Amino acid sequence: MTAGIAAVTPNGNTSEFYSLNPDELNTALAVTVETVQGRALVIAGVGHELDRAIRMAKAAEAAGAEAIMVHQPVHPYMTEDGWVEYHRAIADAVPSLGVVCYLRSPHIGASAVHKLAVECPNLTGVKYAVPDAIAFADIVAQTAFGGAKRLVWVCGLAESWAPFFWVAGAEGFTTGLGNVAPELSLQLFDHLDAANRGPAMQLWRS
Repeated sequence: MTAGIAAVTPNGNTSEFYSLNPDELNTALAVTVETVQGRALVIAGVGHELDRAIRMAKAAEAAGAEAIMVHQPVHPYMTEDGWVEYHRAIADAVPSLGVVCYLRSPHIGASAVHKLAVECPNLTGVKYAVPDAIAFADIVAQTAFGGAKRLVWVCGLAESWAPFFWVAGAEGFTTGLGNVAPELSLQLFDHLDAANRGPAMQLWRS
């Protein structure tokens, strides 16, 4: 945070969400909130079956997180309607928190994201982690109106995909590198934000 990282996600992918037991998840959240002390936005990862995800969201709120990131449901027969309902129920349970959906399936399209944004005023962003820059550009363009226009789109595939998602509408990117070398991630962000393509790609290659 002293380097300038503005948001942290305890119980996200870098902290191996699906590998931790409930006590470890609670500890990770508590330690993060205590360490941050208001210097950065805490976006707590939540997920698993719906009841547990709602409990985790409420626990995140009680612990002092300002937002949650909902891990995509791990279900072999997930539908768009089911995806919307899952996220809506979690968002409704914590109306005072910002909600970010973690979108990893190419089968969840713009119509589902737009519907969720309309139904959930506290949906604030999408972490898009499908390795397809064309699909990303398409879904961003198709949701840039009405209730979904407010959404912040984040490249969920970290620095490796960030430059290519940026020109398609990303306003940020996730990072694991930022845990150990935040200055590099922040330099890349600054170059992309300023449309400095040459320096951004030179740093990206390194």
